[in-house]
Amino acid sequence: MPVDEFGREIPVYGAKRPPSPRYDLPVEEPRSYRSRRAPSESPPRRRSRPIERYVQEPMLCQFVWKDQVQRDQEDQGRGSEGESIVKQEKEQQPGPVKDEYKESYDEYRQRYCLNYVRQFFNEHMDDSWFRNRYSPLGRKRIVEQHLERASAEAQVVRRDLERDPELFMRCASLGSGIKERSAGLKRKHDDSKDMNVPTSHVLSFTNRVVRLMDIPPHVTENQLVTALLDHSSNPAIQIQVFSGSVRAQDETNPLYRDAFCVFESPEIKQDILSSIQKASVESEGHVPRKDDRKVLEFDVECSDPYGRLEVEDEAGGTVPHRKASIFIATGNLPQRVVVLSAAVSSKDRIAKDKEAACLMARALDLMHKIPNDCRLDNLIEPLAICSNEDILDVSIAYLRRVHLFSFYNGCVRSDNFADVLSGNHPTSTIHLRLKGADDILHKAKEGTAEGNGDIAKLTDGEESNSKATDLLVMRLDESIRKASEATKDWVTNDGFVNPTVDAEASEIEVLEKQTKTEWIDHHGVVDSDGRARCSFHFCRKLFKDMNFLEKHLRKKHSEFLKAEIAKCHDSYMMRAWDGEECRPVPSILVDCGSNFGLVPSQVVGSTSPIAEDPEPELWKKEEERRKRLTEQEAQRHQHRHRRLNDQNDHNDGPLSAPPPRRNNFVDVDDMKEEKVALSFENVEVPVQPPKKKKKKKKLL
Repeated sequence: MPVDEFGREIPVYGAKRPPSPRYDLPVEEPRSYRSRRAPSESPPRRRSRPIERYVQEPMLCQFVWKDQVQRDQEDQGRGSEGESIVKQEKEQQPGPVKDEYKESYDEYRQRYCLNYVRQFFNEHMDDSWFRNRYSPLGRKRIVEQHLERASAEAQVVRRDLERDPELFMRCASLGSGIKERSAGLKRKHDDSKDMNVPTSHVLSFTNRVVRLMDIPPHVTENQLVTALLDHSSNPAIQIQVFSGSVRAQDETNPLYRDAFCVFESPEIKQDILSSIQKASVESEGHVPRKDDRKVLEFDVECSDPYGRLEVEDEAGGTVPHRKASIFIATGNLPQRVVVLSAAVSSKDRIAKDKEAACLMARALDLMHKIPNDCRLDNLIEPLAICSNEDILDVSIAYLRRVHLFSFYNGCVRSDNFADVLSGNHPTSTIHLRLKGADDILHKAKEGTAEGNGDIAKLTDGEESNSKATDLLVMRLDESIRKASEATKDWVTNDGFVNPTVDAEASEIEVLEKQTKTEWIDHHGVVDSDGRARCSFHFCRKLFKDMNFLEKHLRKKHSEFLKAEIAKCHDSYMMRAWDGEECRPVPSILVDCGSNFGLVPSQVVGSTSPIAEDPEPELWKKEEERRKRLTEQEAQRHQHRHRRLNDQNDHNDGPLSAPPPRRNNFVDVDDMKEEKVALSFENVEVPVQPPKKKKKKKKLL
């Protein structure tokens, strides 16, 4: 069957569905760009830039663009008479010409950035990370995955508390933080290696998680799961994949991401890692004496995002083969621990912080639809006899594990579980309160009252600047106040994402059901005797009736059905893409001439995306640098002249000329004739010493 511009099949039986909406890219004539100042040919690059995948040439700055327009006009063969007329017009009306240039250059920038953004959309619209970000139904499914993880984590916390409450509270205590080094010294390593990590704050399934690094944007989560199942002895296991945010501004590997795979048990994780390690050893061709590598590599089949291996065209053919190498970490995930300041760790704040933490947890439980028996209010009800500090520590552990919420680091929460595990979010860090914080504050107050000036340096390394300490307290209080105000919106949020996105997701679900029915009808041919035949040119199997054909299509050709269903998301994704102000696109390159070369510039704007011209700002900085060098040279000249004048005044006369420098240089090429007299009158001939007699060897 014929395929559309995305490589998906177009139904030819019955009513035809219109193709997916796609940006119409204008075809521009190839044009060579030149540098106005000094055109030079750069050596060929060994590696192409990432932006060359979407645009062939860099954008020109306004200075180089004017020169390009003039050269293009000259290349068109304009006569000398026409050139003189244009020059006269430019001399008579310099203002309007500049305004016209400016307006046309803005249009050129808008057209360039618009083509770049549209080409980026067409290249990545089938990628899983792109659909999860811009498809309303994809966003809803990500939120559902987050809610399932939160409910499962809340059940684990409830079981741990019911099994041994004292052990859980002891492992959740945050008041044992110790700073072993001074705050003014640079730390050569992390504090988390020097202190015990409170295990009640650590996520429950970190022991059965592996990290996948540097995943290309065209690799989907389903392809990662399929590649891992190939290395498992039991292909029926369940693997859950959480993808992190893409790195759009990474210079080396833009749009690459990390992902975390959660296995059912640590034994399954070790089995898959052992299989990957064995496969890598066999591919290398030799067995190492001790294989303790922390990073392994395995291949992922990524020829098609939907798993299609053959083209559904009557001409036939196969999808081009494509593989990607993914790196997997074998070690356990590190946990970062930071000790708070003395003012934030004071026990005077315990009661107030406990009330705020319970309020936030109560609102988040309602928002994330946590089961009633696993909510924080029901969990801490048996702990009423405990101190406020213990309840605060349990509440902070519950907020971090269930809702990915950081209390001491800005009162922020994360919707991306992978970003928390990778350390790219404040929730990744566990904060400990400083041990003996009240004594430290009391000593600091006594030192201030005595009027000693600066507070003496404490042995535990606590900050001595009271203003900075007060600033930390103010910052924490402000973040708690904002989060407490936001709890009203959390409680009233009945949907998954927001009402608009939820309504669009429901529309897509209805369209998917209609598309499934139409696709099955279009891919089956019913004979006169009631038997049904598969319409794929590489299949053509015959079945008893349409029911058996439907099972066949869903089981054997499901990848083509997935590709057809994906078209239901395209229009909604395009609308969300056009409405975003800052898109995850790599920075474009702007040709600023031979003086500055290619300079990156970010594309921003929703309706009309545009990139700033960095060349005027660069020239401004260059002029400031030259002016600064000129001023420094003038200051050195004045200082030298003033020193000479002071020396003349001290000697009461003009400065004597310095002694001539002796030049010991001898030019070997400058041959000079010299006459030397030879005399043999007093010649001493050395006397030769007598020869030693050699003893003759006697024959035996």
